[in-house]
Amino acid sequence: MPRRDSSESSIPEIAKLLDIRKQGGSGIVLVLGARAGAFYRLSSTFQEMIMGFSERSLQGLSRPAAFDECYRVLNEHSFSERDLDSIFQAALRDVTVTDADLCLADLVKEEYFSEIITTNIDDLLEQAFNQAGIREGQHYEVFIPGRSYEQRLQHPERRLCRVIKVFGDLVARVYDARRQRSYLDRQARLKEHLQQVLGSDILVIGLDPVWDAELIDLIPLDGGHSSTWFVNEDVPPAESRLARVFNARQALYLTGWDGHYDNFLKALFWHLKSSMPTNIRNFVDILSELRKINSEYKISQRERRETQEMLQTTLMQLSSLQQQTEQCFQLVTSELSMLREQLGSLQRLLLRED
Repeated sequence: MPRRDSSESSIPEIAKLLDIRKQGGSGIVLVLGARAGAFYRLSSTFQEMIMGFSERSLQGLSRPAAFDECYRVLNEHSFSERDLDSIFQAALRDVTVTDADLCLADLVKEEYFSEIITTNIDDLLEQAFNQAGIREGQHYEVFIPGRSYEQRLQHPERRLCRVIKVFGDLVARVYDARRQRSYLDRQARLKEHLQQVLGSDILVIGLDPVWDAELIDLIPLDGGHSSTWFVNEDVPPAESRLARVFNARQALYLTGWDGHYDNFLKALFWHLKSSMPTNIRNFVDILSELRKINSEYKISQRERRETQEMLQTTLMQLSSLQQQTEQCFQLVTSELSMLREQLGSLQRLLLRED
């Protein structure tokens, strides 16, 4: 297990080191594990779909433990490729890009990372890039195992950030979500490249000891003079391969609330840029404007309601006045009729006397 007294890090420290690497022209390799992906952040929906095929209960399990139990069910149940595709497509139907994804996209745009290795098959990273104005082929290139352009791993385009989707891509329908142990053995060129790249300076976010075990096996125990930063919600199990890797490489680590993917990336961006990404600022401005319009609309509604109430009161008063007037008119008419009768009687009386 990592030693807290000698290897615990902080977000300001990681930000400072990233800035130094960027100024020196040597970007960091970013490794995004399963806990940084869509399935983990939508764990409740995903768990409900997967655990419908299991008699075990997730009650009382922590979020990481429940996520690992889903992995077990995926591998033990005889799902067909079509079944898996339906499950994954349904689980990701309502997934949206988060502020943390946009922060990461802006850091890529600022060239803090030279290469991204991700074990996730969703396309949230590409969606975030698109929203940040980062275009494939212009700012970054994606490598999917089994694709014809895989040979370009050895000769990447100049100044493009390279994104390697280790277990494939769901949109392209070229993936292996169950991480069979022989999967990377069938991708010899990719496996060799990953072993080489993972021996350099790496920032690892959300690596899961179970879901990402096959990639963890490729991280060299001897990192030489390379730096390794481990960001996760908790420290790896003491006897796990991941714990041996980080102890051997004397990794700096950050866990707890700061180690959560969303919290870490938003805080990291703030420490590096002292602001929010443009997209988030635009969103905040739009939200502020909408709130202003909503407030004005409510005021307008209140004023209109008050006017309607005043009009209703006036109409009621007029109606009452009309009724009173009609009653008075009827009374006056009745009185006039009586007076006319009395006047007629008086006239007849006077005529008799004459």
